[in-house]
Amino acid sequence: MVRRSLQASHIGIQQAKRAFARKGWTQENLALEVGLKTRQPIWRFFSGRPVERHIFLEICSILELNWREIAADPPAEFSDPTEVTQAAVLDIDVLVQRVRSQRQEKIQDQCGILQLLDISRPVGIDDIYIDVNILEEIPSQQQQQVLQCYYDANQLLLDCLNSNCEVTAAIRQEIEATLLLPQKELEDREWQ
Repeated sequence: MVRRSLQASHIGIQQAKRAFARKGWTQENLALEVGLKTRQPIWRFFSGRPVERHIFLEICSILELNWREIAADPPAEFSDPTEVTQAAVLDIDVLVQRVRSQRQEKIQDQCGILQLLDISRPVGIDDIYIDVNILEEIPSQQQQQVLQCYYDANQLLLDCLNSNCEVTAAIRQEIEATLLLPQKELEDREWQ
């Protein structure tokens, strides 16, 4: 069983105090760096009293110390946070698939009916999930605004078409052909 708090050993406190002195900070500065509202956990850390594990790890990280060397009786079964993070990144797709399969019935129950303009209709579970495309970098603010306008207009048109708004077949075909561009065509377009 992993303990919820950790405390610094006598030798660890000395190492932490030296690292703290090298930074030239006050306890308030360190508390702000750790994201704390008060300096009480910092004082508890330096006086060898128990501190919540996540705060202990964050203090050691900011002071560039190995938390296992600072802690008194570090738990053997508690893994290094970087190991957990790397494993989580590698298995995210597997996790998403597992959660979807385990929660499919609940998701279908909660999200399976689409309500548009007082018209309810069932929605397939595959239609609930959407592909997320993330742009790593948007070259300019203007392009971002153009994309946002496009997405907003696209959503408005989709809502209109899906709610059976009264448009002629020719207008509907024109909207579908010219304004609702497929994702591949969007990716291939060059933005000015």
